[in-house]
Amino acid sequence: MDAVDLRDIDFDTVRACSDARRLRRMIDLLVAEPYYPDLLAAARDRLREISPVDAKRLDAAAPPEPLSPTTPEIRSQINEWVDDIGKVDRSVRQTEGGAAPIVRVGVRGAADRRSTPAPVDDAMPGGSRQIQEFNAEREKQIGNEYFRSGEYSTAVKHYTRAIALAPPGSKAAAVAYCNRANTSMRLKLWKAAEKDASAAIDCDPSYVKAWFIRGKARARLGKAVDARDDLAHAVRLDPDNKAIVDQLANVSKKVDGERTDERFTRLSIVEEDDEGEDAAEGAPAPVVETGDRDDDMDNARDLKRDGVAAFAKGDHERAVRLYTECITVCEGKLDERDDAALLMATTLSNRGLALANQGDTQGAERDYSRALVLTNGPCDLRSKLLMRRGQIREALDDLEGAVSDYEQVAATYPLAARNLHRLRQHAAGARRPCAPAPADESEAAVPNMPRVPQTLYDFQVAFMCLANVPGPRLYAWLRMIPVDALCTFLATCTLEGSMLEQVLDVCAAHYVQEHPRQCLQLMRALARSSRLAITLMFSADKTRQDALNVIAAIKKSCPDEDTSGIESAFA
Repeated sequence: MDAVDLRDIDFDTVRACSDARRLRRMIDLLVAEPYYPDLLAAARDRLREISPVDAKRLDAAAPPEPLSPTTPEIRSQINEWVDDIGKVDRSVRQTEGGAAPIVRVGVRGAADRRSTPAPVDDAMPGGSRQIQEFNAEREKQIGNEYFRSGEYSTAVKHYTRAIALAPPGSKAAAVAYCNRANTSMRLKLWKAAEKDASAAIDCDPSYVKAWFIRGKARARLGKAVDARDDLAHAVRLDPDNKAIVDQLANVSKKVDGERTDERFTRLSIVEEDDEGEDAAEGAPAPVVETGDRDDDMDNARDLKRDGVAAFAKGDHERAVRLYTECITVCEGKLDERDDAALLMATTLSNRGLALANQGDTQGAERDYSRALVLTNGPCDLRSKLLMRRGQIREALDDLEGAVSDYEQVAATYPLAARNLHRLRQHAAGARRPCAPAPADESEAAVPNMPRVPQTLYDFQVAFMCLANVPGPRLYAWLRMIPVDALCTFLATCTLEGSMLEQVLDVCAAHYVQEHPRQCLQLMRALARSSRLAITLMFSADKTRQDALNVIAAIKKSCPDEDTSGIESAFA
């Protein structure tokens, strides 16, 4: 049977298809790339016509609820984009050796890889730039979701992908650079923020936000004169923006050596609570901290800053240690310093995130709860803490507590509103089935094991909580999930590089030795993921080699199985 490529599927192809196996393959591809709902519905209807039995099986094995349900507005935007690029479909199919859209790189058949593809701009006349901008926009939106949830390191990864996918020098590239710069400001990576803001300005010299962020970054780096020049330029571009005007006034005071008080005054650069490019242009007024200099508090801030840097590098254990030292200092200053409570709350929030990444969900919940006690009244930090605690409580199966947290921030975080809606639907229906008994005593002995996921969102949250835990524990949890459901989750989830590496490690250490045929199913599921190619593009060569090693071990254990399809996906 000929291989099926997503770009070859259209309504005429579906209507003309009379081969049930080929039609099922089309449906699998359309499910993995969930941007053509009408075409998917037509393929399902056609399968019901030619093979009711296959259609019934397919309906019974329907995938779980997606992480981000497609809203009518998003669906309308996607349909408009599909209509636009539909005009070039015929020329794409007629182009010999035509290149696939960028997100399919590396997933083509072996024969296609042996030929030299035409340059993208030639192979796809009139459509290349649109496709690049669409894919860049998709990565940027994912980055914005992580930014709103406070997952800054993950947001940086998606903004980096958006930069790689966006046409060089385009507005899309400028936005992606600027969003990454703003995220670097949150991570206290001032040099990276300055560099990205400069790149955004190179793409679009009239981009006010880029000038503003570079000015703030340069102020943090001690480049007060350059910061003043950048902020002055931003004011010329947008003279009515109060946040920029106030920031310029503060930096100008520093340049001129002015002091607003006889006591020591420290200039604090404002970091606007920006949710990516989609946030409003306004920003809160600058914050100026005043008070006597305190070496202990300065040391605490340094500890927190070092913890943020360690977390950004993936060293969560060291980050937890540094955050703990900072919290200890702050606890001793709560009665003396007004700023100690805020510093302690933000550090508890950071430590909670690091603990969650280590798999200590109960410790994370305790830190978020302690931080909330220290933050009174509505503020951005309190909203972020409630959002994070809601996610952790859901992972701990405290659905009532999760609903309570989500209700308080549903108006601020779209993700919280979606989670709240899903949990309420769940509460109105039948209770979820209990997790099946563990297969052996070793699984039963694992503490704090997340429940068996029933939805794609459950799977991704639980996987995040199990990040960086020992392989046997992750393996025990994966074994609790029915293999068909696990394959569906892996094929449709937002596949990150870290998740791919962990799954491959577990496959190599456990699955391929104990359950080689199940390991083959998991590798096939990964190969079906629409994000595999782009994840491999940004992963180390070792990840690709690890996958090929797992496939080689499968071939040795199961010589009767055909592994050519997954080999081509990872090659």
